[in-house]
Amino acid sequence: MALEFCIVSGTLKDFAGNVLAKQELEFRLRTFKADDEGEIVCGDYDLKVGVVTRARTDSSGNFEVTLPRGAEISLNLEEAGINGYFVVPSEATRTLSQIVNSAIWNDQYEDLN
Repeated sequence: MALEFCIVSGTLKDFAGNVLAKQELEFRLRTFKADDEGEIVCGDYDLKVGVVTRARTDSSGNFEVTLPRGAEISLNLEEAGINGYFVVPSEATRTLSQIVNSAIWNDQYEDLN
């Protein structure tokens, strides 16, 4: 199965509008339509439930992360008021703001750790 990816990017800010520089984000895989063994491995990209893809904001609060399309991903960053999960869109690129403010975003998730 060939995987396609979506680049998710954005600028993180706290509730006061200050940029969140040098913050680590953890995008945790919750579910993915997989083969009978429950996983898909494509090159070096291992799609097992619980795998974390990390991104770090730069000094201006900007980040970018590449995620597999169709995967359900959880994200929790209290400083920015983000706590939920989403299905990675089928588009090649999307901003986190577009995702959080759309119907694909689900507030509050139960941590699967």
